[in-house]
Amino acid sequence: NTGALLLSGGTLAGNGVLTLTGNGGAWTGGTMTGGGTTAVAANASMTISGAAQKTLVDRTIQNNGTVSWTAGHIEIDGTSVVNNAGLFDIQVTGNPQWSHQSNAVGSTTFNNLAGGTLRRSVGADTIYLASTDTNGLFVLNNAGNVQVQTGALLFGAGSGTSSGNFAVSSGVFL
Repeated sequence: NTGALLLSGGTLAGNGVLTLTGNGGAWTGGTMTGGGTTAVAANASMTISGAAQKTLVDRTIQNNGTVSWTAGHIEIDGTSVVNNAGLFDIQVTGNPQWSHQSNAVGSTTFNNLAGGTLRRSVGADTIYLASTDTNGLFVLNNAGNVQVQTGALLFGAGSGTSSGNFAVSSGVFL
């Protein structure tokens, strides 16, 4: 366990669990890999921000608190999983994506669990949770709440299931 993590470059690797228990955690660049889990505890937070490349490879993000994605592209390689039981708030503007763009095969499964909220809350543009080539997938399994309050949220190549709720504000798109 650690109060906060600042990953601004380099690689966070390993097959264990690193649990963030405080506020102020930030992923501003670098790679999370290694088959382990980066966990955000209840009442803790992590921000995904900065223009530097962020790469998620064969790792799980377990969110029980708040994750705010405020800037930058997230590259997926290998098989990655996000288990969201808290708030995952997409606040990016411009053209960032959570996608696969390299030549390696990649996929992300986003499990929005019961009690979890995946929210798009800032920006008028389109944010892609999608693959940009035929080698990658973005799978959404929603048992919680997906809220699009502004702009557009696009789920691309992949599949998924839903027993949860989708709320889309007037004039925005899912």
